[in-house]
Amino acid sequence: MKLNYFNYCAFGVCFIILISTLIRRIHRSRLGKYFLLMLVSVFCGSLFDMLAVLLDNYESGMILLKIFANSAYLFFHGSSAFMYAVYTVAITDTWHILRKRRLLKRFIFVPFVLIFLMLVLNIFTKSVFYIDDNGIYNRGGYFYLLYFVSAFYIAFGTVVLIKHRSCIASDRWMALMLVIPFSLFSAVIQYMYPKYIIEMFMNSMCLMYVSMIIQRPEEFMDVETGSRNETAFSIDIKRGLANKKHFDVIVMKINNHQNMIDLLTNDEFTHILKLMVSMLTQSAQNNGIGDMEVYYLKRGMFCMVYDSKNHDKTDSYVEDISVYLRKPLVLTNADINCNACFCTIRCPDDFNDFKNFNLFLNSFQDRFRESDLIYRASEIIKDKNFKLILNMEQIINRALTEKKLQVYYQPIYSVNEKRFKSAEALIRLFDDEYGFVPPDIFIPAAEKNGTIHRIGKFVLESVCSFIDTEEFKKLGVDYIDVNLSAVQFMNHGLKDEIISIMEKHHVDPKQIVFEITETAESYDCSVMDKTIRQLTNSGISFSLDDFGTGYSNISRIAGLPIKMGKLDKTFTNIDENSKLMSVTESSVHMMQSMNLDIVVEGVETEEMLKRFTSLGCDMIQGYYFSKALPEKEYVAFIREKHNIKE
Repeated sequence: MKLNYFNYCAFGVCFIILISTLIRRIHRSRLGKYFLLMLVSVFCGSLFDMLAVLLDNYESGMILLKIFANSAYLFFHGSSAFMYAVYTVAITDTWHILRKRRLLKRFIFVPFVLIFLMLVLNIFTKSVFYIDDNGIYNRGGYFYLLYFVSAFYIAFGTVVLIKHRSCIASDRWMALMLVIPFSLFSAVIQYMYPKYIIEMFMNSMCLMYVSMIIQRPEEFMDVETGSRNETAFSIDIKRGLANKKHFDVIVMKINNHQNMIDLLTNDEFTHILKLMVSMLTQSAQNNGIGDMEVYYLKRGMFCMVYDSKNHDKTDSYVEDISVYLRKPLVLTNADINCNACFCTIRCPDDFNDFKNFNLFLNSFQDRFRESDLIYRASEIIKDKNFKLILNMEQIINRALTEKKLQVYYQPIYSVNEKRFKSAEALIRLFDDEYGFVPPDIFIPAAEKNGTIHRIGKFVLESVCSFIDTEEFKKLGVDYIDVNLSAVQFMNHGLKDEIISIMEKHHVDPKQIVFEITETAESYDCSVMDKTIRQLTNSGISFSLDDFGTGYSNISRIAGLPIKMGKLDKTFTNIDENSKLMSVTESSVHMMQSMNLDIVVEGVETEEMLKRFTSLGCDMIQGYYFSKALPEKEYVAFIREKHNIKE
């Protein structure tokens, strides 16, 4: 008599996994669909094996039902191994390789078809199994072929996993590899000792392990939209590029998403995001783009990824999205207009590695904002500045190693004292291959990759070394402005580093003024404020750069020990905008009421100089007096203006 207890357990385990899969909506993803098929195979296999054993143990008749139950069990037994092989292809995303190699594709499906045909013909041939006159189940001469086919699919899955090891996270790879020894062990035991029906039970336990380790949709699902999230996007793109898969990506960026956040409630904004996902999915279906994934990467950016075979439908798809977004989104209390731009990317034609792909995506997020416009990655990457961005980490590291960084000084004129009493230290990067690299390109890159700390230290060392020279002491310059990035404030050792460098070069705290930007409040304000106060207590002064162009809390600014404020060059264009004149006057009056010394940047003409002088601004900086100069040229400039003889 065969023992059926393991089948009961297998059936129960599979039933629990099935309910969990449906409730957690695992089956909605592409990989989840294959997992569900594998689960159904094991579930049905355990069900029919349980029925077959019951009939074999307790019924001498019912021959046809026994044949059906055993045939169904053997079919689902084979299909579970087949689905395991399919699942390994799905999780490594290597379908495109199978499509290219038609012979391999047929080679995979042929054994499965063979099992089906053998079981259908077994009614007549009895080559797989048969029920004798006493109602007893017996194995046929070709029964071993079923196990051979299962072993083939297990071996195939193993090869796929080993060959594409880099496409899967280590814990997931290990989970799938552990299935192999357990499956083989149970198959050998059941083949040698038919009394112990453990194969389906062992398969169900393997499925439970896979479900716990791999099938976790909450890890890859954006809570707000229900689409796949940034983590899933990174994994899928890395895997696709590693497999040399041909796929297209459409990037949709909602330019006014921050305005939406400010205007709408959290529920209303979430509702709009869900509408977007639904619209993007439906439009893809309308344009015949199948098997597409939608990702939400935060900050109003959506990405749609699909196979390159649908590339010819990209333009019509984007046009449909544009038409939809041109209409206001109707909410209960307001109609919202969406301002969006798009970019199409072809992989691996445009990018064949994730690092450059990700750099491009970040660049597109920050630099491109033309509404209702479709950009092409293939055209953008030809731009010289973008090539700089792609190689920026290498350029910065090379500049730091080979000393390609230089500190320039732009003179700052005191209106009241009629002299150049200070200067702003500005970093310049000159690369042997790319020449002059603009600060607005390499500084953001340095902030992202962490090299800003080394650059900041280099600038302060250079400035303090300059101040410590006899040459500087004869210039009559009171102090030098040094920019501090908000990222640098996240370094808890910043205060000690600054004090150490200044003491090393015998620099008086009054000879350095650190500039911080108003938009720096997007970082940890508590850490920044603490460092500012500590340095202020040491006698060092601070100025607020780009006053009025950020989104800072005025009460917070008023509470900081700021000595001066800088008006951004945006305010110098008041001739073109009468309203801007009113804003400029209000900003000046506000700064004066806060007892801040006022520095105006970007002054280029005498008319600008007179205008800001009449407003009561204290200091002027800009091309009217001088551009930023190398150290020696700056010294010569000040000597000439201050009539200092050598």
